[in-house]
Amino acid sequence: MSDIALNRAEIICLLNLMGSNQIVGVETEQLLPAEESEGQELLQRGLKGLSNRHLITENDGGYEFVDELRDLAMTMAYPQVVIATHRETADDKKSWFWHFVTRTSIAQLILDKPDNYRLIGVSNLETVLADLEDALPMVPAPQTIEYRADVPKEDADEISSLAEDWDEVPALQILEADGLTMVEARDLFDDLANFAWWGRVDLMAFDGANITSRHRALIIQGQERSWVARQDVADVSTLHIHTARSGDFEEILERYWDAIGV
Repeated sequence: MSDIALNRAEIICLLNLMGSNQIVGVETEQLLPAEESEGQELLQRGLKGLSNRHLITENDGGYEFVDELRDLAMTMAYPQVVIATHRETADDKKSWFWHFVTRTSIAQLILDKPDNYRLIGVSNLETVLADLEDALPMVPAPQTIEYRADVPKEDADEISSLAEDWDEVPALQILEADGLTMVEARDLFDDLANFAWWGRVDLMAFDGANITSRHRALIIQGQERSWVARQDVADVSTLHIHTARSGDFEEILERYWDAIGV
C-alpha cells in the first residue's frame, strides 16, 4: 500500500501537472491559494519539493510521475465517487480526510494538520468502511430505545442555535412537534448541547467535474449515544434524524458503490 507524505505546495503542484486547478469534492478554500501570486510561489516550491524527493522527473520539457504517485494522483484528480469526511471535537480539534474512488482504484487524502497531507492507496471498499468507522465511531442504540424524527430544515437550524445557548424549553417544544416524545427530545437536546464530537460524511458521485448526486450525513456523538442526521441534498427541506444503528455506514455508502458498478 502506497503512503506518500505531501505538503500543500506539492499537492497544488501535482494538480497543476495533471492539468487541474482543483480536487473535485474538496472545498477549495481548504487547499487552493487565494491570490495568484501565492499560487505561483506554491507551484515553484511544490515542483522543487517533488523533484528533490524524486517523485517526479523532467522528461522532454514535461514531467513524469513515479509509478506509485502517478496512480494515486490520477485517482485523486479523476474520481467517480468522493467521500469527504470531517470531524470536530468539543474542544475544537478538527480533522479531514477524503476517499477518491474509481472502478479500479481508491486513494485516500488525509489532512493531518495544516500543510501536512498523506496520499494513500486503499486496497478495497471494506477499508473505506473501516476508515469511516474508525474516524466516526458511532455507538449503535438498542432497538428498544431507537428514536426517529423528520425535522424541517428551519426547525433544525433553530434547534442548533438554541442548543448553543442551552435554551432547552423552546427546543423541546420544536422537537416534540416534529414527532419525538419528551424523553427522546430531551436526550437529543442534551447531546446537541453537550456533544463529545460531531462529524460529517459528504458523498458525491461525479461525471467529470460535475456532481451528479450528493448525500450528506451528520453524526453527533453525545455523552451516551450517537445520532445520525441524514440529508438528501436534492431535497434539503428535511433532516431525517435517528439514533445510530448497526449497518448505518453500509447503508449510507451502498448507493454509491452501486453507482460506479464496483
